[in-house]
Amino acid sequence: MIQLIRKNPALATGILLPVLLVILFSFAALVPKLLVDDPAYDFLFSVKSYSRENDREYKFTVDKEQLKLQSRKVPESKGTGSNSYRLYWYEAATGHAHEITLPSASNGGNGWSSLALPETDGWKISPELIAPDGYSLHNDFRRTSDLGLIFFSGSQRSAIHIVKNGRIVSVTPPTTERNYYTPEFIGWIVERAKKP
Repeated sequence: MIQLIRKNPALATGILLPVLLVILFSFAALVPKLLVDDPAYDFLFSVKSYSRENDREYKFTVDKEQLKLQSRKVPESKGTGSNSYRLYWYEAATGHAHEITLPSASNGGNGWSSLALPETDGWKISPELIAPDGYSLHNDFRRTSDLGLIFFSGSQRSAIHIVKNGRIVSVTPPTTERNYYTPEFIGWIVERAKKP
């Protein structure tokens, strides 16, 4: 083998260079994970996807470090259907997103009405895009397509990542069964009195 390499240095380079590049890139991908601390702060985000059956809209805001939830009936001027909303709490310690059930609204009018969300009572939330530990939120829009024998089909979705100094942590909502959805960041949980 050594004799073959000495006789054909170009061949040896052609074989060894790709192997060395794979090792180098694999190591470079591991460095941020080894050197950057794990995320320390949980956060809240919502996901909306189009639904013909849904007749309510939800609005999530942070006021004085508290999550405010409002809902209203979809105005008739918007036509039939609206966005279906889900609320998630990402737990940094486990790396999982948990769904928080939205309460049903009793107000049948078209105006915005405030709703109670007991699961988040006692939570202090910061709407800043950068967490106190330095992680920040990034959305990536993805579009995939499949070319069938007869029909063309595709889907699009946004992926959520939290990033710090080259380290990327992916966040996946557990119950987004629809192909089309849009995640929206609400805020970092800087203090949590209890789990939902």
